[in-house]
Amino acid sequence: MSEWIETSSGTRISRLATIVGASSITISANCTIHAGCKLNGEEHTGTQKNPIIILGKNSFLEKDCVVDPPSSNQPEESRVPFVMGNYSTIGERTVVRLSLVGNRVSIGSDCFLGELSVINDCCIIENDVKIPPKTVIPPYTRVSGSYDKSLVMEELSAAYRRVLELDSRLLFSLK
Repeated sequence: MSEWIETSSGTRISRLATIVGASSITISANCTIHAGCKLNGEEHTGTQKNPIIILGKNSFLEKDCVVDPPSSNQPEESRVPFVMGNYSTIGERTVVRLSLVGNRVSIGSDCFLGELSVINDCCIIENDVKIPPKTVIPPYTRVSGSYDKSLVMEELSAAYRRVLELDSRLLFSLK
């Protein structure tokens, strides 16, 4: 038996990944979800009809990362959807509690991304970064450090748009 479940759209999901609430999760073409990943699409109320987790095409989730959409402050909705754009990667052991990862974003290993935060397009989040709740990372930004020490944001060149897309495509073809 293969370690992977492969779909007709080219998506590969490890048999060792944990997906809760699969009916509330949308996974686009050519995504990879590695062993130990946990996607929590569980709805806490029966009123939500839209997906809780949406992964864009060529999304790449490394081993042991956790995607757990944030709780809402609104009484009619218990969860805020998590949307991950196209050509984006989440590193090993990273915990994602934010609401949006834009297109062409590279998130390193061992990060913690706080509730209701937003990472816009074409960003690089270095290893071991902790982003506080409700933080907005502007497009074309490299982030290092941690909010409990000092979060450092540096502007990236527009050329990184293509680099990040090629990196995501390369990861998919190698794994």
